[in-house]
Amino acid sequence: MTDQDNNEKENLTSEKAQEGEIQHDQPVAAEPSASEASPQSSNDSALSHPPSPIDEDEDDDKTVVQNISNRSQTHASQQVNLNIGDTLSERYKLVESLGAGGMSEVYKAKDLFAEDAGDKSPYVAVKVLSNEFADHPDAVTIMQREAKKTRELSHPNIVQVFDFIFEKDLCYIVMELLEGESLDKLIKRSRPNGLPKAGVLKVVQQMTSALSFAHKKGVLHSDLKPSNIFITNNQDVKIFDFGVARALKQQIDEYAVQTHSDEPEFDVGGFTPAYASPNMLSNQPIDVRDDVYGLACITYEMLTSKHPYDRKPADKALAKNLQPKKCKKLSVFAWNGLKKGLALKHNERASTVDNFYLGLTKKHSKPILIAASILALSFVGYKVWSTDQTQIKALKSELAALQNEQSKLDAVLATDTKQMDTALNNLSNLTEDHKASALNQLRQPIYEYFSNKAASALKTKNGKYPNYPAALAVFTDAEEYLTDSEQLASYKSQVLSNRNQLLNSLELKYNSLLELQDYAEKENGSDIYSLQADMKQIAPQYQPNISQQAQNLFLTSLTEAMNSNNFAQLQMYQKVGDQIFSHNQQFQKLKSESMQYLSAADKLGTYQKEVADNQEVAFPYDAAKIFYNKTFEDFNNQIETAETVKALDSIAEEMQPLADSLPSDFELLRDTKTNLGNAYIKQADSLNSRRRYRQGARTLKKGREILDQVAKEQS
Repeated sequence: MTDQDNNEKENLTSEKAQEGEIQHDQPVAAEPSASEASPQSSNDSALSHPPSPIDEDEDDDKTVVQNISNRSQTHASQQVNLNIGDTLSERYKLVESLGAGGMSEVYKAKDLFAEDAGDKSPYVAVKVLSNEFADHPDAVTIMQREAKKTRELSHPNIVQVFDFIFEKDLCYIVMELLEGESLDKLIKRSRPNGLPKAGVLKVVQQMTSALSFAHKKGVLHSDLKPSNIFITNNQDVKIFDFGVARALKQQIDEYAVQTHSDEPEFDVGGFTPAYASPNMLSNQPIDVRDDVYGLACITYEMLTSKHPYDRKPADKALAKNLQPKKCKKLSVFAWNGLKKGLALKHNERASTVDNFYLGLTKKHSKPILIAASILALSFVGYKVWSTDQTQIKALKSELAALQNEQSKLDAVLATDTKQMDTALNNLSNLTEDHKASALNQLRQPIYEYFSNKAASALKTKNGKYPNYPAALAVFTDAEEYLTDSEQLASYKSQVLSNRNQLLNSLELKYNSLLELQDYAEKENGSDIYSLQADMKQIAPQYQPNISQQAQNLFLTSLTEAMNSNNFAQLQMYQKVGDQIFSHNQQFQKLKSESMQYLSAADKLGTYQKEVADNQEVAFPYDAAKIFYNKTFEDFNNQIETAETVKALDSIAEEMQPLADSLPSDFELLRDTKTNLGNAYIKQADSLNSRRRYRQGARTLKKGREILDQVAKEQS
C-alpha cells in the first residue's frame, strides 16, 4: 500500500466504527505472525542489549529468542517443497497460502476427514515448519511446545490448536482458521486518531480474560504485541503464538508438575523489544506483571495509534525517565489505571491483568463528586451570601438532591444479597451514573443471583427434560445487567451445549423412525410425534433436520398411494405430512394434488351411494375427471405402446368393467375408446401389409365397432 493510500485511509476506522465496534476493511484469513521465534536472531545467553528501536512505520516486530541452543543436528533433514494441492498426512489438502512468519509458513487447508463426515466448513489453518529451520535442533521443540501449551489453554479468546504432527521431514501444527484482521493492521489503519474507546475496551476485556486464564494455568505468554492478537469478523479476540511462552515457576506445584515432562531441558523464552518489560530485557525473573506491561502497551497503542514510549525498549525508557503522554480519550481515573500498567518499575505495575482492567474501567461512585460539590458550594455561598440568598437556597437544594441520589445508591448497595430482586428493582430509581456504579460494584452478587435462578429452572422438569426455555429466559434477563460478563457467557454456553446434545440425540432417533417409515403412534411415547413434541418442549423454535432419505421415502410413498387409488394410505400420509413434513415444498405441491384427489373421491363415493339408494342424481363429471385422470392416462400409454392385437384385447378387457360403471359420454372414457379403436385399425393395416388378410379383417372389424359405438353415443 502506498503512502497516498494510507493517507486516504488514516481515519477510516474511527469514522466508520460504531460505538463498541472495530470494523475491518475486508475479511481475511488469519496470517502467521512475523514474530515467531527465529534461531538466527539469538544466542546462548540473554540479550542484555536488544536491537535499536524499530521505526513507528515498521510493521514487523521481530521476536528475540533467548537461550536457544546453537547445537547442530547429527544429520540434515531432507527439504520438503510444498505446493497448493498437496495433501499432508493423507488428510489436510493445501488450498491457499496465507503467508510466512519467522520460522514457519501457514496455509489454508481442507480437512478431508471432516469433509467426509459431512462438515459444512472443513477448513483449518496448517502452520508448517519451514525448510530454513528444519535442521535446527530446537525449532521442532518450539513448535511442539506452542501446540502443547495452546491446546492446554482451552479458552474462547485463545486460538484453538487441534493437532501437532511430526512425521518424516515434515513438522506442522493444525489449528482453527480465523477470518478477520490482525490487531497491528487495525492500529495502523486507525492513525492518527486511534480506535474508538468502547471498541478498545471490548478488545482489552477479552484479552484480559484469556491472559488471566493462562496465568491461572501457570503460563505466561511473554511475547504480547499487536501482531499476536487477531480480531475476527465477529469481533472476537484471539491470542496466538505461545511458542515462546514461559512457565510461572511459583505456580508449578499448585498445578501438579509431572515427573516425566516433554518440556525441553533448556528454558527457551522470547520477547519483542518494544513490548517487553525491563525484567524480560535483562533476563531477570518474570511474573504476570510482565504480561501486564505488554497488555498495557497494546491498550495505549489502540487508543492513540502510537507506542507509549515511541517504540523505545523499556530499559532505555526507564534510563531516560520517559513518561507516556496522557490519552485524551480516558478520564483521570482510567488514565491512572493505564499508567499503572505502563509503569517501568516492576513493583509499581498492576499486579495482575484483572487489576489492570479494573483500573482501566472501574466506575467511581459519587461521594468524591459530592464532596467536591460541597466545597464548591461553600465557596460560592461565601461569595454571594451578602448579595443573593436565592442562589444559596438553589445550591443547597442541588446539594440535597445529590445527597438524596447518593442515599438511594447506598440503599441499593446495602441490600442483602438474598434480596437481589429488590435491589435490581430499585435500580430504576437511580440516575444512569449511579446505576452504572451499582452494577459494577454488585457484578458478582448479580451473577450468583441469576446463575442460581438458571440452575433452579433446569432442575424443574419441563415434561421429561430440564426446563431449558426457562433457564435461557433467565440468561436473557441477566444480560440486561451483566454486559460482557465472561462468567455468564460461559455458563450460558454450557447450558446451550447440553441442550443441543440432547436435541441431537432425539433427532437421531427421530430420523431413524422416519427412515423406517414407522409413522404409527405408540403408547410408550417412542414414536415420531412424541419425539417431535419433546424437541419442541426443549427448544420451542427448534426445527429438526430431517434426513434426505426420510423425505424421499415419504414423498415416494405418498405418490404411490395417490396413483394406486389407496384412499386409506393417502389419508394417513396426508396426516403425517401435515405434522412432520409441512416445511417440504414438494410435499406442499403433492398435498394440493392429493387434496383435490381425495375431494373427488369423496364426491364419487357420495354419488355411488345415492345411486344405490335409487336416487336420481347427476354424475359428477369434474370430480371423476380428477379421480380417473391417472387411470385413463395409464390406459392410453398402454394402447400407444401395444404391438399386437392380443395386447389390445387385454387392454380392452381390463378397461371394460370401468367403462360399464361410467357414463358413455364421460370425456376421458370416450377419448380412450377412440384411441383403442384407432389402434385396432392400425394393427389391421399392419396385418394386411403382411398378407394376413383374415386376421386383419377381424381386427379391422373390432376397431370399426368401437369407433361406431363412440359415434353413436355422441349423437
